[in-house]
Amino acid sequence: MNVLIYVPPPPPGMKSGEQRELPIGALIIGTYAKHAGHNVKIIDGLGSHSYAQAGGGFVPDVVGISMLTMYSVLVADEMRAFLAEVRQAADPVVVCGGPGSSVMSEAILHDRLTDYVVFGPGEDVFIELLSAIEAGSPVSGISDIAYLDDTGAYVKTPRSKCVGECLSLQTDYTLMDITRYINYSADDQKAISIYTSRGCLYHCTFCFNEAFYGCSYQTRPVPVIIAEMKYLNEHYGITFFRIYDECFGFGKAWLHELCHAMLAELPPVQWWCMYRGGMNAREDYELMYRAGCRIVMLGIETADPDMSKKIRKSLRLESLPAEIHMLQEMGFSVTGYFILGFPDETRAQLKHTCDFMMSSRLDLFYISYFYLIPDTGIFEELARGGRAAMPQTVAEFQAYLSPRRYPNYSSIPKRELDVVYAFVSLAFRFEQLFKGGKILKNVLPYIKSRTRGSGGSVRYLFVSWAHYGKLMWYAFSHPLIRKKYGLLFRNFKRPIPNHE
Repeated sequence: MNVLIYVPPPPPGMKSGEQRELPIGALIIGTYAKHAGHNVKIIDGLGSHSYAQAGGGFVPDVVGISMLTMYSVLVADEMRAFLAEVRQAADPVVVCGGPGSSVMSEAILHDRLTDYVVFGPGEDVFIELLSAIEAGSPVSGISDIAYLDDTGAYVKTPRSKCVGECLSLQTDYTLMDITRYINYSADDQKAISIYTSRGCLYHCTFCFNEAFYGCSYQTRPVPVIIAEMKYLNEHYGITFFRIYDECFGFGKAWLHELCHAMLAELPPVQWWCMYRGGMNAREDYELMYRAGCRIVMLGIETADPDMSKKIRKSLRLESLPAEIHMLQEMGFSVTGYFILGFPDETRAQLKHTCDFMMSSRLDLFYISYFYLIPDTGIFEELARGGRAAMPQTVAEFQAYLSPRRYPNYSSIPKRELDVVYAFVSLAFRFEQLFKGGKILKNVLPYIKSRTRGSGGSVRYLFVSWAHYGKLMWYAFSHPLIRKKYGLLFRNFKRPIPNHE
């Protein structure tokens, strides 16, 4: 069969704020469908690529839509317009997959946006569903799907354990124009996203992992990973790999095998990964560094012990500063991920997180606001208390996800959250800008990295500067709030990483 996979564009307001990332999920599904004997085409809706422009005469029997997050529903009209174009040439069956569609399966089915929803990673299920569609056979025996029966009633089949044979397949990068997704680092290296494992064994109550992956964790075979890195290096000159695993590096044997294979079989490359503190010893990090790892991203979320326990983060916060310092001494740049505004978070709890950020000497920060994901532990807790309710229709999901209407579930005024977000984001950039007293030398690589490669443009650069202007307003116009949380520019001094 002809299988067309469509990646919807990002929602309004997000199109210019980030550079393009390779849609790995769509590539995995496409690779597996092609391996099963189907003709596959992938269209990325980012930009102005309509079916008429990018379809190239490809007439699909099935259209698969990759909804990476819940926010994909904000571009439901764009999805409908794309499908309307397709239906001028064909009458395809529509299948939605990804974390976004899993959360709102009943709503998008009743909206007739799709005929089927696949839960979980989905490559095995998708191929089984394709076989049933091709044969015209019943789908009721297929696990991990939802659909409307002949009476219009919602049907959800039982969930199964995430297996994922596709983890053993080498990703077929010929299915997409990979050059559209190459980014440039400040030191002019070509970078792209890959994955080496998926899932996570932990049960954080704010995360989609438990509902989507069932808290399973699967590593890919090391020879397959190395073959992909070799291909990307030889064909596209990629020398920096962004490993987008949910939590990289469970299992020392696999980690050591991967690092030794990188050292033995690859030219000099560098990479970063999202990691969990307290997992490994110094010798493990030393091996990672020799294999090319230069940036470690730690998901800390909150530095308040009570809040960390409440969200089931299971981190030993007291040992993190020493681990961060050790990693920096070894030459790593260490990024901390933090979330502001957890439900019922107090000012005192946020102050603990601010104190940690100021004292931990992290090199980089990634700050985000808390947003409530249905089918998570926190959502269920708030729903029991009558503070949250599952949206029932596409329109209700769109209203639920509207930034202007999104509720603040914490006990902290939104303005104070904005000031903390602005200060930490801006102070770090100021420190980098003035590092060594050479402003021009520091700002030129930033401009170059923002105007080249995937999504890079002068417009993107100006959008970034407009964002920083907004941060400056919050950071400089509310000194009393900053003082309340101990956020003073004179106290913000990051170490200069000792990178090779």
